Amino acid sequence: MLRLFSFKQRVQHDFSAAAQHYDHVALLQRQVAKSLAHQAVAASRELHQKNPVWLDMGCGTGFVEQALHDLRFDTELLSFDLSLPMCNVHGKAINADMEYVPVGNGKCNGVLSSMAIQWVPQPLKVWNEMARVLEPGGFCLIAVPAENTLHELVKTYQACGLQQPVYDFSLPYLGEVNALFKEVEIRHEIIKWHYPDVMALLRSIKQVGARHKAQAQTLTRGQFKALETYYRQHFADDKGIIATWDICFIKGYV
Repeated sequence: MLRLFSFKQRVQHDFSAAAQHYDHVALLQRQVAKSLAHQAVAASRELHQKNPVWLDMGCGTGFVEQALHDLRFDTELLSFDLSLPMCNVHGKAINADMEYVPVGNGKCNGVLSSMAIQWVPQPLKVWNEMARVLEPGGFCLIAVPAENTLHELVKTYQACGLQQPVYDFSLPYLGEVNALFKEVEIRHEIIKWHYPDVMALLRSIKQVGARHKAQAQTLTRGQFKALETYYRQHFADDKGIIATWDICFIKGYV
């Protein structure tokens, strides 16, 4: 229990530290939120929802809310995040834990979460909470990095005999998620992002609050040069080095 608590405290601390500059550096996260919002609006219209009440779990500074606003979609959106500074930047979000949602049973038509559940120590708790707060006929839609995310960086570290610096983005809980909902749909969106060099890639991971997952052993100058050389030889084009984000969109209906 202590280990899990310490992990959650590190997550809270690191994303709190990133809050003030998050909007300027989290460009990928903003793009994913836009895609999630488009899919959520389409699902709502297919279900003929009227005046829906939705949750935005792990809302950060409000990318999902902004994307829904840009689509001119009318919904009552309740947003919350574990980081109080993130909530303060958001302006309307509630400081709360995704594993203990402060909402009654069956009170929502939809639950959204973009690029957040991967930082939860016990993600099945979050999925159970989503199923609990949804009313019959409602849906949840989650965007989360999947196992091929940053595979170029992982392979580069492995080739150089170094410890992997990023999170394992596998999704071993999908079987249990299927059991929670009447129907589950899964689709992947592959996003290729360019960086000028490996240092810029690692810096971008840390700047969005993922320090607790992005840290590796201290590298010598020779080790870092080997990383840069291998990465550029195997995973680069005329725009720079390439980093793949394998974004999994999981939609569940109750």
